[in-house]
Amino acid sequence: MTVAEIKQAKAADLVMERDASFGTVVDVPTQTKQREARYDMRTVTPQRTRELLEIIVPEALVFERTPIVGGLATEETPAEVETLIHGSVSALDILLEITAQLASKAKEEGFADAARVVMSAQDIEISSRETALDGVEGDKIKALGEYDVVINIKQVEPIRRKVRVVASRQKTDDSV
Repeated sequence: MTVAEIKQAKAADLVMERDASFGTVVDVPTQTKQREARYDMRTVTPQRTRELLEIIVPEALVFERTPIVGGLATEETPAEVETLIHGSVSALDILLEITAQLASKAKEEGFADAARVVMSAQDIEISSRETALDGVEGDKIKALGEYDVVINIKQVEPIRRKVRVVASRQKTDDSV
């Protein structure tokens, strides 16, 4: 307390005592009522996940990318073998496309659990071709073409799909 507060308390004839319980630990009874969950954290079984992916995800996912003009065409690697693209198609891009399709389908009757499918980019495997210039580096596709993708789901057989990377259609001044 400040000196001014002490003077006011004495003028008002307030009794000031030491609080003997200050600093002691008091057991507070805990609430017996359980809190309601704010979020529904249920996930879908692996079998249902596979069913949903089989139904909702098309046989071929198409991604548009801008090709690199002039590529790496040499005598050893003709331009027909590989057309490189600006930006790559990663496992995360594929995952985002799949989850977008699941989310849009979840609004329809009978597919409400599609929004609860849990997947990560590590569940998507881009299979590489045998050639040195196959357009795949790690988990990224870096060239135009069609690629095999395996979607791994724990405890059930994986799903195989195609990813088609095509040249994007450029807008011209003549187009509307």
